[in-house]
Amino acid sequence: METLKRIWKSFEETGDKVCLNIASKDYSYQEFESIVASIQNQIQLYLDTPQQIGIVTHHSVNTYASIIAVIGLGHSYVPLNTHNPEVRNLDITTEAGVKVVICETDYFSNTSQINCVYVDQLQPSLERAQLEDNISLDTLAYTFFTSGSTGKPKGVQITYQNLDAFFDTLLSDKDYQLVSTDRFLQMFELSFDLSVMAFLTPLQLGASCYVVSDQGVPYA
Repeated sequence: METLKRIWKSFEETGDKVCLNIASKDYSYQEFESIVASIQNQIQLYLDTPQQIGIVTHHSVNTYASIIAVIGLGHSYVPLNTHNPEVRNLDITTEAGVKVVICETDYFSNTSQINCVYVDQLQPSLERAQLEDNISLDTLAYTFFTSGSTGKPKGVQITYQNLDAFFDTLLSDKDYQLVSTDRFLQMFELSFDLSVMAFLTPLQLGASCYVVSDQGVPYA
């Protein structure tokens, strides 16, 4: 849980500093946390035990806030790339056992098997974002599905223990000399594993993350 504790420490201590810059718009840590809290309130209407939650990914503040909202509550997220055919994303939700999907628009034409949380309709919350105290390190943090170029897409599961091990090593490496005044570029599709490093590293440092917008050319 050290990864999450460092992110929540940034929420508590960083305040007005730029957390995310998307499409030339700045979002402070305080603004970002309020969006996270709003999404968490909606998630809790549907789920009260750790489960896998689908997130239809855009390079938007709502999508990035959804990721933090999900893992802060001890759930795991499954990114659903909008460049995929809808049928493939539905197959992924079935394979992963996803019952709740966070999205910004009426993305799925048939939602009989899933509950959709439309985050573009939410207002920022005045509450603080919640961090679940008792997240087991063996709990899944996220599942990324392979491209399926050699057959059926396969889910690669990462636990909170895996997440902590990676970031503990990265942040303690003196060769990088990562500090809170750094600016990080997030240029990867959110269904690609390098996006986790590009996005979560600055949040743990209280640094700033600059995101390539949907109109840019993110790497996958």
